Amino acid sequence: RIRLHTWGQTLTAITLGIAAMQAADPPVQKDTAASLTVLVQGARSDEGTMRFAIYKTKKSFTSDPFKGGWSIIKDGKAEWEIPDLEPGEYALACFHDENGDKKFNQNFIGLPIEDYGFSNGAKVRLGPPSWKKVVFTVKPGVNRHRIKVR
Repeated sequence: RIRLHTWGQTLTAITLGIAAMQAADPPVQKDTAASLTVLVQGARSDEGTMRFAIYKTKKSFTSDPFKGGWSIIKDGKAEWEIPDLEPGEYALACFHDENGDKKFNQNFIGLPIEDYGFSNGAKVRLGPPSWKKVVFTVKPGVNRHRIKVR
């Protein structure tokens, strides 16, 4: 025989089930949660967008970003926020996608024609900077990192 429950009985059962789960497993404290705000300055115009990539390892740097994003540019500045980031070592790269094609444009010999920047102000010499020059630490709490594009 099938027994039909009223909406009130169903809601009570769901509420009791949630309460039991919460009593059994206390909520995880986010004492180690971090956030990162990336502040970029030096864009030559407000056209297009600023594109960002954050990397977690030396092996993934410049080839496999952990996260990516974009931001509008105002008065030559852009800002990208990453909430709920695990504390640790990271590297950042960004470029000014001035023409809006979502690509880092280069000339016929491979030199960049759009502004770009890396964490720690790392400079480029015949390719991207080394991990050692771009790596920085994100600590628990609120973090800020500045990049000046070239």
